[in-house]
Amino acid sequence: MKRFVFIAVALLAFGGAAAQQPSTMKFTADEWDFGTIKEEGGKVSHRFEFTNSGPNPFVIQKVETSCGCTTPTFTREPVLPGRKGYVEITYDPLYRPGSFRREVTVTSNDRKNINKLIIRGNVIATPRTPQQEFPVEVGGGLMASRTTVGVGYLARGTSQAGTLEYYNDSKNSVTLGVEYESPAIPGFSISFSSPVLQPGARGVMTLTFDLRSADLWGRLTGGFYLTVNGRKMPVRFTATGIAVEDFSKLTPEQFNQGVRADFTAQYYHFGDVRAGEEKTKNFTVTNTGRLPLIVRYVHPDEHMSVTLKQGTVIRPGGSVTFSGTLRTEGARPGRFMGTTVIILNDPQRPMRELRLTGNVI
Repeated sequence: MKRFVFIAVALLAFGGAAAQQPSTMKFTADEWDFGTIKEEGGKVSHRFEFTNSGPNPFVIQKVETSCGCTTPTFTREPVLPGRKGYVEITYDPLYRPGSFRREVTVTSNDRKNINKLIIRGNVIATPRTPQQEFPVEVGGGLMASRTTVGVGYLARGTSQAGTLEYYNDSKNSVTLGVEYESPAIPGFSISFSSPVLQPGARGVMTLTFDLRSADLWGRLTGGFYLTVNGRKMPVRFTATGIAVEDFSKLTPEQFNQGVRADFTAQYYHFGDVRAGEEKTKNFTVTNTGRLPLIVRYVHPDEHMSVTLKQGTVIRPGGSVTFSGTLRTEGARPGRFMGTTVIILNDPQRPMRELRLTGNVI
């Protein structure tokens, strides 16, 4: 109890100064190499330690990872000046053979800096039977490693691809083809390393989003079905990505401090809502960077509307307040949600998703 009171008093004492001179964190190291690990060896962890080298209490607000295989834990309480804290990263190598590199983003009350931590290593695969490697039964003797491929952020004006492996588990050769869902996404295509597959052979399917001429923003989902010997199989495959602008030419300073979007909230629960009722919540976005913040794209789903307009420009230090409305017309009783995807020229987090929810009664 005494420790809690001490921290609370310190936060009150330093609160005004913290707004003017944010605290800073200094990691003893920001990268860790696990070396060579075995897939069947279980999860591995590394603790990154830091010191609060600033004059004010330091609070970690969130830790974001680039993959569900990576799990963070971190110091939850405020770290006083001169004291130490940690961010511990756990990596699960199961079903992930080969080399890996994962980034972890640490966001705190230090508005001037976002810390990046990196883990890397190489996973030795556990020997598997073809049935274990290819658990998806497509049909016609064809097996696949999975049904969904995510390629992450897609820089407009570039081409990016993901891969998916397949295997002929039959006693006859098979000829593969593809049928795209309609409407097809411009620039989305699929190619086979081996369109004709002999018994016991395997191949690689390449799923490509080519944005060099496609004018697309936001979430992209390419759905398709495979054909085996001319017959359409029932398993649906998808490739997903998020189209954002190309940040590759930014200097390190522009990337870290050029544009920074800070939302007051990205989620709100209205509680009980009557079917057909509309509920509205205000949000504010502030540009805490040094360059203009631009709203590139705004896409609400059918259950939500927003007043934020595509093309809105927010000067450094400026803010814009807008409203989001949850529309429950036709909703069934139970939990109900509307979402809006917003694409920004913020290189740290170019996509934001606003969510409004309620319990329809």
